[in-house]
Amino acid sequence: MNRALKLGVGLCCAVCGMALFAAPDPVYERRPFLEEYVDADTGVRLPPRIGNYRKNEVVKNFNPMIGTVIRYADSQGNCADVYIYSLDTSNLDVSRKAAEAHFKEIKQVIESLPKRLGHVKEVVPLGEEALKRPPKVDGRCASFRLSIVGDLRISELAVFPFKRKIVKIRASTSPYSSRDEFHFADFLEAVCRAFNAVK
Repeated sequence: MNRALKLGVGLCCAVCGMALFAAPDPVYERRPFLEEYVDADTGVRLPPRIGNYRKNEVVKNFNPMIGTVIRYADSQGNCADVYIYSLDTSNLDVSRKAAEAHFKEIKQVIESLPKRLGHVKEVVPLGEEALKRPPKVDGRCASFRLSIVGDLRISELAVFPFKRKIVKIRASTSPYSSRDEFHFADFLEAVCRAFNAVK
């Protein structure tokens, strides 16, 4: 084998090796959580603090059907997460009917947790109601009491469509705080105001 051919084969092997061991494209990215978060897909601005809750994580997944989660928690261990994601791969606005169907699916998943997760012993639905915060927020809310390995927690769910996205808010009390310290209604109101403020 002549020298040029050996060099060519060597270069091909090197390039193939680099391709095999090259880092895959990232599937998500973490954003700074101490700053105001501006969501590129919806234009909503979520501050680093909402009442007693401080933002402690922002993860944007590049799969739009997984979407972005903005996590908040307070000093008592109560937590509240805002999810922004797509229902499908279309560029169509999410209809109210599709959002309500999605809400029912999520609610059923929560109610069936004891069958799927051994540490969740019981889920008791506490009520469901409309979420109406004009002009842009129109969805559904539900509350649950969860028994998790001996601890009782209150879990809240809110879902509404926003343009081409679904916005889901999941919040849960800590076993170390009372429901009075939860302040979920204030958190939900602030998030709804943020979406209503989008231009």
